[in-house]
Amino acid sequence: MSIKRIMEIYRKIVPKSIRIIINKPRSIIFQWYWEKIGRLKPRKKLRFQTYPVRHCNLNCKNCGVFSSLVKEEYTDVNCFRRDCVRIAELCKQSKSQVSLIILAGGEPLLHPRIIDFIDITRGCFTESIITIITNGILLSKQSKEFWLTCSKNDITILISGYPIKLDKKQIANTAKQYKIDLTFSPPTHWGKYIIDINGTQNIKNKFRRCRFANTCIALEDGKLFTCARIPNIKYFNRYFNENLKVTESDYIDIYKARDMHEIFSFLSSPPPFCRYCPGEVSSEWGISKKEITEWT
Repeated sequence: MSIKRIMEIYRKIVPKSIRIIINKPRSIIFQWYWEKIGRLKPRKKLRFQTYPVRHCNLNCKNCGVFSSLVKEEYTDVNCFRRDCVRIAELCKQSKSQVSLIILAGGEPLLHPRIIDFIDITRGCFTESIITIITNGILLSKQSKEFWLTCSKNDITILISGYPIKLDKKQIANTAKQYKIDLTFSPPTHWGKYIIDINGTQNIKNKFRRCRFANTCIALEDGKLFTCARIPNIKYFNRYFNENLKVTESDYIDIYKARDMHEIFSFLSSPPPFCRYCPGEVSSEWGISKKEITEWT
C-alpha cells in the first residue's frame, strides 16, 4: 500500500480534532530542534517557505522580505506546480521527505488562486505539515470554498502577531467550524534586519551565528535559498537603486541538483550573500515610510 493511500485512510479514520492535537507538538518540537541544534548540519528532511504574492495589504516598517517596497507581484501557479513536482521527485529518489511547507508573503491571501496553491502543495507532499502565514485581515472575507479546501488538505493557519485590529473571535469560530488548526502568534519580539550595503561582513561567522541559517529556506522559480532575504533583495535594490549582488553560489537550482543530499549539503553551507547581513536588532513595529534607513 502506498504512503499516499495510507495517509488518505488515516485522514478518514482519525478525527480532525485528534490530528490537530498530534500535529501541533510535532511542529513545535521540529521547530525547536532545527533552531537550537540541527540548523547548521546537513538536513535529513526539507522545510521551505514560498510566496504566492510578494506585496502586502500592510505597510510594515523594515519588512524582512521587503514587501512594503513591492507594488503588486504574483507567483505563477504553473511555475509553482512544476517546482513542487520536481522537489517531490527528488525526495522520492533520495528516500527523503519534506516536513514543512509555509505559504507566506507578502500576504498570501491576496492571490486570487490561493486555493490552487493549497491543492498543489498537498497533492505533492501528502505527509508534510502545510502552514499559511497571514496577517489575518482577509480571513473573515474568505469563501466557503477556501475554508473547505484548508480543511480537506489539513492546512494549519498561523496569524502573525501584528498590533492590528482583527475580529479574532469570528476568525477562531470559523476555523473551529471547519476544524482547522488556527494559531494567533503573540507580538513578543520585533526584529530589525540590518543590511550592510558595502558587504563587509565575515560570511562564515555570520552564517554560524544566524538563527535563520538553514531554517528560513525559500523556494523561488526553481531555486532554493538558505535565507529568505536573498531572493527578495531584488525589491530593495529596485526601490533604492542599489546593487547587492545575488550570485549562482547563493542558491541551488532544483533542476540541476542530482539528489536531495546535494541540496542539503548546499543549504548547510554559508552563501556569499551573508556578507551583507550584520544581523538583527530589537525594534518596534511601525508603518513604513519607505526610507532606506529602515534597513541600514
